[in-house]
Amino acid sequence: MDERERKDKQYDRAISLIQYYVQLTWLVYGAFLLAETVLLGAVAQIAKDQHELAIGGSILGLFLAIPWWASFKYNHSLYLLRMSEARACEPDTGTFFTSGGDIIGGKTIHDPAMGAISIPRLARFLRPARAVTWLIYIFAATYALIAWKCWK
Repeated sequence: MDERERKDKQYDRAISLIQYYVQLTWLVYGAFLLAETVLLGAVAQIAKDQHELAIGGSILGLFLAIPWWASFKYNHSLYLLRMSEARACEPDTGTFFTSGGDIIGGKTIHDPAMGAISIPRLARFLRPARAVTWLIYIFAATYALIAWKCWK
């Protein structure tokens, strides 16, 4: 196997692993989001009448935010590693990830069939990894607020 074939194979493996980590990240994210949403609904419902139970549920929700955040950061870091490995194979094997990095960085890609392709500034700032982190913090802050209000 020559160097070109080795790089092509490495690039294909990196792409497969990127797909795996994207799927895994969103699967874990969805499981935590569902659990946190159901728990938050229950806590909000009982907060009117049963303050002690609402405080306990809020503390549970706060504690659940920790493994949610940790699992997201863990899987996202492995995703970034695979992206880096794929980019290391470029441009010999393609430019998919380099082009993606360019557009994320604010460049506009011009395609003859599709025209100008760009990501708006706000969307670049609140890219999915940052948006997920914000959502986890918002859930944690909501639980903290409910616990604080019920404690008073």
